[in-house]
Amino acid sequence: MRSHMKEDQHSGRTRVEPVFGWLKKHGGEGWVATLLRLADGIEPTGDVGKVMSMDFGKEKTVPASAQRLGWMIRNASRLVARDPRRRSEYERRVARNPKRSQVLDRLAHGRTGGIPRELKLEGPTHADCLIVCKRALVWIEGKRNDCLSRRTTWDVRRDQLARNLEGAWLLATASRKDFWFLICHENDLKHHERK
Repeated sequence: MRSHMKEDQHSGRTRVEPVFGWLKKHGGEGWVATLLRLADGIEPTGDVGKVMSMDFGKEKTVPASAQRLGWMIRNASRLVARDPRRRSEYERRVARNPKRSQVLDRLAHGRTGGIPRELKLEGPTHADCLIVCKRALVWIEGKRNDCLSRRTTWDVRRDQLARNLEGAWLLATASRKDFWFLICHENDLKHHERK
């Protein structure tokens, strides 16, 4: 009898949780440093220290920075939306928005709270797994059958890698730690992912 159940394709549930859940329980003290040494393309320096916490299962969410949101408002005319038919929305949402100056002032002071939805041209990004060590953060992006998103809704030149790197940098800067970014993938990377 053939099963009609569709196989779970979500890399967070099928790969990230089982692997990093096991490492959390059984990996010992130096498993994060060992993981970093195994990764292609990086040469870890120094010790990341003991694991203080791990977020997986429920992805760690990091909102877009005040700097990024402000840049997008100031440069809305230079942005290219994923759907070119939405170009006129820029005028309505941003250029002619009566709250534009007030919002730019808030963002210049690093405050992202209270920003109207129509002026938020970039939403939060997510870490499949975030490992917080004593001296460093490790951001894990898991890919099983999918690839890194190549663009955002309002900026076709802004991909998932750039968004996640900024998220990792923001968290590391706030906690005064180094950070490492790992993409864990099962298939060959696509051309745009290798850059």
